[in-house]
Amino acid sequence: MMNHKIYFPHNVDFRGRAYPLPQHLNHIGNDLSRGLLLFADRKPLTASGLRWLKIHIANLSGNDKISFEDRVLYTESMHSQIIDSANDPLGGGRWWMKGMDKPFQLLGACIEYRNAYQHPGGPERYRSGLPVHQDGTCNGLQHYAALGGDVVGAEQVNLKKGKEDKPGDVYSGVAEVVKGLVDEDFEAGVEEARLMKGRIIRKVVKQTVMTNTYGVTFLGARDQVRNRLKEARADQLRDGAVVGGVDEKGMKVLTDEEIARCSIYTARKLFEGMGKVFEGARGIQGWLNECARVVSGGIDERGLDRDILEE
Repeated sequence: MMNHKIYFPHNVDFRGRAYPLPQHLNHIGNDLSRGLLLFADRKPLTASGLRWLKIHIANLSGNDKISFEDRVLYTESMHSQIIDSANDPLGGGRWWMKGMDKPFQLLGACIEYRNAYQHPGGPERYRSGLPVHQDGTCNGLQHYAALGGDVVGAEQVNLKKGKEDKPGDVYSGVAEVVKGLVDEDFEAGVEEARLMKGRIIRKVVKQTVMTNTYGVTFLGARDQVRNRLKEARADQLRDGAVVGGVDEKGMKVLTDEEIARCSIYTARKLFEGMGKVFEGARGIQGWLNECARVVSGGIDERGLDRDILEE
């Protein structure tokens, strides 16, 4: 199959989303699948493509929260490690696999980078087939920010450039708000707040924030938080801690009963925090829900919620 052109038949669901039929090798598969595939129709990189290749390498190596220019500079500073990774993946310094979340995609990018710089006409003239993956920042909130002309919300989800020359991180923003709410309860002596102190991190809130605009329920949010807390406990147990005890950082290893209580508590705080951060989006959601209720229910004007519609 190497260097042969292959095609991926797709299914399209009722929403218009396309999914490849091959299960084990496709362009939206796992890290290994993505790292193996190249576009068949190659094109010269040009200066713009070379810049994006450098940004892509920085992203894959975990440096995706800094400005684009800093990402370019980072990749250029790692030039020798990138070339070494491409020339001798297993016998060299193995930079491509040191703590990386997407090592095979990074290795593929290193090989393409090396090939570009070995091109006799210069890297910009190298014909590349490497896909450079890009993703929106919380797409649902991007739509709401655009619909409502919400400037602050647009900065948080990278529709609009913020004051700092780096990407906005709405998940960390929500985490900070929820931390503040938990700290208030901690001072008031709330037991669940004491247990959650120091555990409100980006990873805990991300899934709930991401699914908020798609109608995640309270029970769904509770389950999402519970899964994150169980994953964190599994890490503690792997490091030798025991349930009910404390780990090497002094953080208690939660019991099942404590995880259940803390999941409910944190889900409530998450909804409260998202209400503060996404005030504009919540208003539009309420208005659209009321419009949908009117259209689907066939009610007359006496049943309308005037406050929501007038807002």
